[in-house]
Order: sequence, then C-alpha cells, then structure tokens
Amino acid sequence: MIKANFNQFINSPSKSQNIFTKGTINNLIKKFPYCQSLYKIKTLLLNSSNDIDLSESIIVTALFSNDRRELFQSINPTFKIKKDTKIRKNLSFTDWLKEPNEAKFKLNTHNTSIKNLSQIQEFVDKSTKDNDDLITETLAKLYYEQGHYNRAIQAYKILCLRFPKKSAFFVNQIEKIKNLI
Repeated sequence: MIKANFNQFINSPSKSQNIFTKGTINNLIKKFPYCQSLYKIKTLLLNSSNDIDLSESIIVTALFSNDRRELFQSINPTFKIKKDTKIRKNLSFTDWLKEPNEAKFKLNTHNTSIKNLSQIQEFVDKSTKDNDDLITETLAKLYYEQGHYNRAIQAYKILCLRFPKKSAFFVNQIEKIKNLI
C-alpha cells in the first residue's frame, strides 16, 4: 500500500475502488485503528460489493466518524438529506423556562394517553409521589442523611413491616431520628 493509492481513493472513491481489497483494508485498520478514513473506505468497499459484513461495518464506521451525515450520503448518494429550515434560538435555561409550555413539550401521544397540559401536570404529580413498594433501606438512609426526617421515619416503619427480622434495627433508627427532631 502506498500513500498515492490511499490519497487517490480519498479524493475520488468511485474511480479507484479496485485499489483496495477487504484484506488490505483490515491490515491497515489493525495498524491505524483510529483512522476514520480507513473505516469509511472499508464500508464503501463492502457497500459496492454487497458484502454480508456491511451492516456491522456501518455501525463501527459511524462510531469513528465525525460526520455521520457524510457517511450516510456516501453510502446512499441518491438519497437527499433535507436540512432543518427552522431557525433555532439559543436561549439561556431561564429564558427557555419562560417560553410557553406547548413549545417545550412535544409528547409522543401514541405511547401515552397524555394530550394536554393538565394531563401532563397529573402525570408529573403521579410520578413524583412516594411509592411504598420502592422503599429500601438505602432510600431510608438517604432520607435521613438529606434531612428528610419524617420521610425517613415513614420509610423505616414500612421496612419494619416488610422485614420483621430486622425490625429491631429499624426501630432503633426511628428512635435515633426522633431524638434529632
């Protein structure tokens, strides 16, 4: 492999596809494992020969590629990529919060039954409520460490009922928290 062949392929891949074989590309990739051009050459070579390893090569090439649109365009030259014509405003986080809620939340309504903002609020309220089934010893300890003493006491009471063998330990933790309050 000489530099001239490599540069020729980079400059005009369609005219110089016979320069490389799958074996020579794989050897070069072993020598230079982070060269994105080699992965792209391999993918183009596999694409032109309808090789069975094409899908795996596309995945690996996409990982090493700095512009996946260019990779897609080189594999599918007849497909035109539509550019986003919307003008995006660069807003600070506080300005983004002040924008109307409809613009921020575009929900995928085919998976959920959420259709308007009041339902969104109900969904948020439901998801932030405490769930007794999810109480663990670690969560109770976190409540205690973060100063949420009432929640920690409630969590330890639930744990007492769930794990009777450790109830003495949990009762001691409850007494310890009550003494702090």
